[in-house]
Amino acid sequence: MTIDSTQKKVAVMTPDGKRDYVSMTEFMDKLRYANISQIKVRDLENNKDYAPTYRKYTKSQIVTYLGNPANYETQLRQMSQYLYNISNYYRRLIQYFASMSTFSYIVVPYGIDRTKSVNLNKFKKGYYAVINQLEKMNIRHEFTRVLTVAFRDDVYYGYAWETNDSYTFQQLDPDYCKISSIEDGVYNFAFNFSYFDANSERLPNFPPEFTTMYNAYAKDSNLKWQELSSDNTVCIKINEQTHIPIPPFVSLFSALADIEDYRAISKNASEVNNYKALALEIPTGDDGTFLIDYDLCKDFYDMLCNVLPENIGAFMSPMKVSSWNFEKSGAVSGSDDVEKAEASMWTQAGVNSILFGGGDKDSATSVKWSTINDQMIVFTVMRQIERWINRKLKSVSTAIKFKVNILDVTYFNRQEMHDQFVKDGQYGLPVRSAIMATAGYNPSDMENMLYLENEILGLKDLEIPLTSSNTQSSDSNAATDKGGRPTNESRGKDLSDAGAVTKENDSNANSEG
Repeated sequence: MTIDSTQKKVAVMTPDGKRDYVSMTEFMDKLRYANISQIKVRDLENNKDYAPTYRKYTKSQIVTYLGNPANYETQLRQMSQYLYNISNYYRRLIQYFASMSTFSYIVVPYGIDRTKSVNLNKFKKGYYAVINQLEKMNIRHEFTRVLTVAFRDDVYYGYAWETNDSYTFQQLDPDYCKISSIEDGVYNFAFNFSYFDANSERLPNFPPEFTTMYNAYAKDSNLKWQELSSDNTVCIKINEQTHIPIPPFVSLFSALADIEDYRAISKNASEVNNYKALALEIPTGDDGTFLIDYDLCKDFYDMLCNVLPENIGAFMSPMKVSSWNFEKSGAVSGSDDVEKAEASMWTQAGVNSILFGGGDKDSATSVKWSTINDQMIVFTVMRQIERWINRKLKSVSTAIKFKVNILDVTYFNRQEMHDQFVKDGQYGLPVRSAIMATAGYNPSDMENMLYLENEILGLKDLEIPLTSSNTQSSDSNAATDKGGRPTNESRGKDLSDAGAVTKENDSNANSEG
C-alpha cells in the first residue's frame, strides 16, 4: 500500500494485478467494511464467547416483571429473547410480522417547480443515483432482519456500514443503548461506552467514531452515555407511544408459560395412565392367619416380578385393594387444557390461529379480515422505515430530490394490489412503477432488465410480444367469453362464510340447473 499525501490517495492492487489509486475516504470505507465482515463471535485465542446467554424464568418472575415493565426493561427483553429461542409459537409469531412485508417500493421525485424547465439529464442522473443507492442498501434483506429484532425486543439499535458497493447494519447491544432524540421524525440513540471496559478487544470492529468517543469517556466518566451520529445510525421501534422498550407481545409470556405447564401435566397424565400395579392378595382364615405359607407367596411374587415390564409393579397384601380414577371423562387428562391454552395464547396475540396450523372453524373470509388487521400493524412500522430511508436519501447529492414510497403490500395482498394497480393503469394513472414493484422488481431491476432485453438482446424484435386481454380485439374477446352471470369476485364482493365454505368444497360442482 502506498499513500500519495499530495493528492490524498492510496495505491491499491486491482483484481487483475494492476495498481490503482483511490481516495483516502474510499479506502477507509473499504477497510472499515472489511472489519465488520470479520466480527468475532468467539475469541478462540482468549477463549471468550460473545454469544448472549439465556436462562429460564419462573412464573413468579414473569408476574413481577409484568407488574412494572419500566423497571424491568432488561429482564423483559432477555425473557423475550429466551422465548424466541425455545418457543416455536413465539418465534413463528414474530417471524410472521417481521417477514410479512414484500418491501415493494417506488421512487418519487418531489419539490419540482413545474413552471420552470427541468434539465432532463440532471433529472435522469439524480434518479439513477437514488435507485442505485437503494439497490446497494438491499432494503428487503436488511430491514427484515431489523424487524425480526424489533418485534422481539420492541426496538432495534444498529449502525450502517457503507462503501461504494456494500451496505450492511451492525446490531448494537440493546442493554447499552437508549433512545435520546428524534430527528426528522426518526429516532436517534445514545450508546453506553462503558461497554468497552470489559470488551476493549472488540473496539476495532466498531466504527471509528466509537474509538474517539470511548477515548473521550476514558478521560471524563460523565461521557459514559453519548449520542451517536444520526448519519449512520438506525433505530426502529414498534411501539411509538412510549420511549421505554417493552416487547410488543409481552402479554403472552404468562400464556406461553401456561402452555408449557399444561404440556407437562398432559405428559405426566399420559405416563400415569400407562402405569399398572398388580396386587397378590394372601388369603387369610377367620382368625386372621395366612392360609398360604409366606415363603411360598414370596416365591410366586419373585417369579411375577421377573417377567413384569418396567411400567407395571407388584406387591403383596392381606387386604383387598381398591383404586380410584381421577382421569377426566371422555378425554386424555390435560390434552384439552393444552389446546385451550394454545387457543388463548393466539387470541391474546390478536392473530388468527389458523395461520399457524391451529383451529379448523375459520373460513377464508374471517382469515382475510384477520390478516388485514395484522397488516395494519406492519404498515405503521413501514412508515417509520420509509422516513429513515428518506432521511438517508437527503444526503445523496442530486439536483432533483427523490423519496421512497414503500407500498402497502404484503405476501397476503400482493396479487390483489398488483391487480388493482393494473386496473388503475387502464384509467391512465401513473402506476407503471407500482405494477413492477408488486411484481417483485426493484426500480433498478426494472431499468436494467428493460435495457438488457430491449437494447442489448433485442428481444422486442426477436420474439413475439406478449399479449393480454387489453390488446386483443373485441372479436377475440367474444370468442373466449363463456357468458354466465357475474360472480361475487367479479363484482369485487367478499364471499360470506357459507359461500367461502361452498367454494372451498366445490359443493356446487354437481348441482343441477
